Amino acid sequence: VYKRQGFSPGGVRCGFGLPLPDAAHSATAVRSVLALKEHLDTVSGELRGRYGEGVAWGCGLSGGDMATGLCGKGRFEQFGILSAEADFAWRLAGANENYGSSILVPAPTFQKIGDEGEFRPIDFLDEAPGGRRFEVYELIAEGGGLGEMASLRRDAFWRGVVQMRAGDYAAALAEFEEARVPGATDRPLEHFLASVSERLAGVRST
Repeated sequence: VYKRQGFSPGGVRCGFGLPLPDAAHSATAVRSVLALKEHLDTVSGELRGRYGEGVAWGCGLSGGDMATGLCGKGRFEQFGILSAEADFAWRLAGANENYGSSILVPAPTFQKIGDEGEFRPIDFLDEAPGGRRFEVYELIAEGGGLGEMASLRRDAFWRGVVQMRAGDYAAALAEFEEARVPGATDRPLEHFLASVSERLAGVRST
């Protein structure tokens, strides 16, 4: 399909902790989605090398109460998931395109996952379940999965986001520069660097 410039608008929706209970479903979800990211990044790299362009993909991870059961009839019958959280996860998956991120998680799920994952802040999104406005984070590793330097760079990224939101663009730029990994591509970091540089240019021109 890709070789012939085809297009697939579909996606995959997964549930953890159902239909069978799993007390560690948050940790299971984190490990699963990070393994998926590793696989898709590998596939995208192979396609880029072969066809000159990789795969654009994104994942949303959102937890909460869900209704499950058999949907459809006959050979079309299948086990399905219905919930506002699942629909919001679908929206989060698409929102990755705006920031260059891969796995977005809303604040309530971020709090539930806790130490099972390593995160960095991204933005606020409206139209969350219940009409609420949630901060969203990017899941970047399993809990404890960052080395010392990676943790320091993540912390610098975090401080940069806080400074940017406070309007201190010069301080934010310095923090984002500290978060750089030499020779590596970090699309969310590039997104924020461009945003801060643009705002600084606007401040200096006024």
